[in-house]
Amino acid sequence: MTATLIEKNKDFNIVGVCDRYDEKIGDKIFGLPILSQQEAEHLADVVVINTAPTYWNTIFTRIADWKVPVYYKNGQRAILENRNYKEDEYWNVCEKDLNKKIQDADIISFDVFGTLVKRIYSNDIDLFRLVEEKIVDEISFDFVNMRKQASVLAGKNATLVEIYDHLRGLTHIDSEDIEKLIKLEFEVDYSYMVPRKNRFNF
Repeated sequence: MTATLIEKNKDFNIVGVCDRYDEKIGDKIFGLPILSQQEAEHLADVVVINTAPTYWNTIFTRIADWKVPVYYKNGQRAILENRNYKEDEYWNVCEKDLNKKIQDADIISFDVFGTLVKRIYSNDIDLFRLVEEKIVDEISFDFVNMRKQASVLAGKNATLVEIYDHLRGLTHIDSEDIEKLIKLEFEVDYSYMVPRKNRFNF
């Protein structure tokens, strides 16, 4: 998410990024320095927590005492929830600890997407826009909006075929064009997948 944010917002004065591990301070990622708390407080007007909402409160809990305004990526000012995340068993676990657990394990399982493979766009809406760019001259409807609606109608765990079946109902395009759109979305999505290596090797 941060890689995409930095790449697509060249006009913003992004002074650096932050990391929870002190040993990373002074390194560079995405061409920007990794800042300490003191550097962030001195150089930045605001800090933006640019992650999935699941992690917002956990991250803000760690930096709530920073002397700089903190916002979530949706523009909302960060606030603390009434929950003690420091009691979580992983609160103080670092990368080195996790690597040790991996070395000691006989069997290791991974989620594929987000762990072994990442998509180099921020969210589904970005994907829909990328698809729309390729078909904008061939359709007469708002693809991004209709695709979002079709996802909602199909439900959380729907397949791509089920989603596009709802898209056909919303737009009344024929089955042949639906098949082309399914193939195109898959191809575009696949073209933006890359293996996740070391987290600093982007």
